[in-house]
Amino acid sequence: MGSPEGNLEEFEKGFTEEYQERKVENKDQEEKKLIAYQREFLALKERLRIAEHRISQRSSELNAIVQQFRHVGAETNGSKDALNKFSVSIVMGIPTVKREVKSYLIETLHSLIDNLYPEEKLDCVIVVFIGELQSKNTNPLSVG
Repeated sequence: MGSPEGNLEEFEKGFTEEYQERKVENKDQEEKKLIAYQREFLALKERLRIAEHRISQRSSELNAIVQQFRHVGAETNGSKDALNKFSVSIVMGIPTVKREVKSYLIETLHSLIDNLYPEEKLDCVIVVFIGELQSKNTNPLSVG
């Protein structure tokens, strides 16, 4: 049998080697986790960029629609013949009223516009009927 000092040295050497191996394994695992988090972060960043782009497109589409309504309103001075100025195949009507909690008008308009083909967007009119009796609720929405 070897001396107790030799056994202690072998034990220390084995312990140190095992500790170093585990330390390397833990470092590898941490690096893999970091890489996974970085990939997830980049994927989320890309999704956010795409969402911001879509919001920008929707906003410009809605602004164009509002400008068309203002133009038609100015031309007809609010006349009932305003819709006769349009030559389109699709006319959609949306009734709306003021809601206490949430307005669904913008969400509905986004949904309608997003689900139209580009050629349909050029060949349709969306008429919004604001069913309000109190003018204070409709003044900010009036066109023209």
